[in-house]
Amino acid sequence: MIEPARRIVSLEATLVAIAVGIFLGIVAAIGLADINLQNANSVTASIVALVCISVATIVVWLIVPHQHIGTFTQFTVAFIWAMPITELLYYRLWAHEPS
Repeated sequence: MIEPARRIVSLEATLVAIAVGIFLGIVAAIGLADINLQNANSVTASIVALVCISVATIVVWLIVPHQHIGTFTQFTVAFIWAMPITELLYYRLWAHEPS
């Protein structure tokens, strides 16, 4: 990792990044839980994913102050852990059994 990404800029900014990452991971997991992507065109899905990643990157660069860009690493780790844990809990606890 590059040096600015490893530096913790402030405790408050790091805690906010982690909280937002966990929240968005949970929202993404629940929002995508019932979407069936088996019949999706793989080329279209790849293009949509690339566009979403590009838009998210631009939004992060515009919204997050430059001195707090290092918190993006903590946000990413929190998001990456929150989404699969939420999916696991969703399918184990809340999802309806197929009849």
